[in-house]
Amino acid sequence: MYILGINAYHGDAAAAIVCDGKLIAAVEEERFNRFKHCAGFPEQSIRYCLEAAGIGLEGLDHVGISRDPSAHLHKKVLFAASRAAKEGAGLISQIKDRLGNAAKVRDLKSELARVFDAPKSRIRAQFHNVEHHRAHLASCFYVSPFERAALLSIDGFGDFISTMWAAGEDNAIEILGQVEYPHSLGIVYTATTQFLGFPHYGDEGKVMGLAPYGRPRFIDEFQEIVCTEPDGRFHLNLDYFRHAGDGVEMTWEGGSPKIGQIFSDEFARTFGPQRQPEDQATHEGRDKAGPVKGAGRTVGEGRTGCGNDLPPSGSDEVSPARMRNDEGDHQARHYPAEYAIADFFQQKHSGAAAAGDVRLDIGDRDRGEQ
Repeated sequence: MYILGINAYHGDAAAAIVCDGKLIAAVEEERFNRFKHCAGFPEQSIRYCLEAAGIGLEGLDHVGISRDPSAHLHKKVLFAASRAAKEGAGLISQIKDRLGNAAKVRDLKSELARVFDAPKSRIRAQFHNVEHHRAHLASCFYVSPFERAALLSIDGFGDFISTMWAAGEDNAIEILGQVEYPHSLGIVYTATTQFLGFPHYGDEGKVMGLAPYGRPRFIDEFQEIVCTEPDGRFHLNLDYFRHAGDGVEMTWEGGSPKIGQIFSDEFARTFGPQRQPEDQATHEGRDKAGPVKGAGRTVGEGRTGCGNDLPPSGSDEVSPARMRNDEGDHQARHYPAEYAIADFFQQKHSGAAAAGDVRLDIGDRDRGEQ
């Protein structure tokens, strides 16, 4: 059985292919077109994967993508309606862009047929839209050596969710909790990265690299920005951010992704003037980077009753989040969240689930995508 996993219409467009549980190929589109973090549709990556597998489109059994536009739809509608009531026509273009992006995610079969100049009837594969964070969780657990583990996924936003934690056992994943839009540690990372003078998509890695060299001078300020809750959740002080109130322009079509300014003027009032990209990096910038990483670790500490920790993350950390079992003992493994690999390993099990071999336990909390 051949399964193709795709990350498309988002940063780091990529594809991967697996046959009967064995990885054949995985590659990002940027390796072909040389656009860093390339967005759009990974045409060349898919061609490479099919060539490596020695098959054509007709040889695929399943195709998966790590987005599900229908997930948490009622949350998206309610949020859009509340913003529209405040902003009116100013929100229309953003909504049109989001709907257009979601429509493409929903219609992968048509795009594959168009790109390969083939009739849709030639493609016999089943198509799967996998909720974003479930793909992250599956990407680490199903390839780990553990039969039972605590799972944590943290990133910007995917399907209206920014953070999800779960317990994995055998071939089941039970979702235990999540944090929804507009609260996100990934947004804190991106806003701080922009404020420190690194404007490009993916520059968060530079701030993570700076963080260990900083001194803990701004911990109190960041604790005012990221507020933790007793049950392991958190919320943001939205005065520091523009994404929930004003909205932020994002471009995911071809080339490198572009994201507008996320931080508000409150950052400058609290931390002083914004660093410009051409300015020399200073010790103060490193000191501002450090607490962001610390906030991620603090939020990541929780109890699931599992002794093994598997924290994938949409933004790779310098050190993994810490999740402890009831006895305080744990093993931790950090799996960088390569979207495409997350897709096809999730689809390996999702395909089986259709036949009744695998269950994904959803839990009783239906929360939130953007």
